[in-house]
Amino acid sequence: MRDVSLWVEFLIYTSFTLLAISYVLYYSNIISSRERIKIDVSNIQNTLVDIYVSMITYKNCGNCLTSVSGKLPDYASLYLFNNSDIIYIMYYASYNYTPSRVYTNLTVNKMGNMFEYNFSIKVPLYFLDYSNISFSNDFCLAINTSSGRIYLSKCK
Repeated sequence: MRDVSLWVEFLIYTSFTLLAISYVLYYSNIISSRERIKIDVSNIQNTLVDIYVSMITYKNCGNCLTSVSGKLPDYASLYLFNNSDIIYIMYYASYNYTPSRVYTNLTVNKMGNMFEYNFSIKVPLYFLDYSNISFSNDFCLAINTSSGRIYLSKCK
């Protein structure tokens, strides 16, 4: 009988230990996910600012070609539309984080259990070769002011 009570006591202590460990892991996962989303949002804003600065810098350079390369986080896509002076990046995340930076426009919409981040920035108007271009992850944006074109492609 004594062996059974020791075994039950061991199981009780083990279950409490496992419960405590699972709570620690659960909350550390939440905290790390929030921090990752915070970093992703900051990186997306920096990417849009880099594109904007490149386009402004090379707007009046005459005959030049420059490129901007970047890597978007998972669940993010960059969109360019024909004859539009706005560049969009859409990002989906499980937590809401709204930064206080004013460089880019940002709206956050709740869609089910996810949040849709809609980043946009107004850039000098160029004409695209395609009616709608979107890319995820690695992208290279080439700007040729002599022909007035933007070329968006996968980086080689």
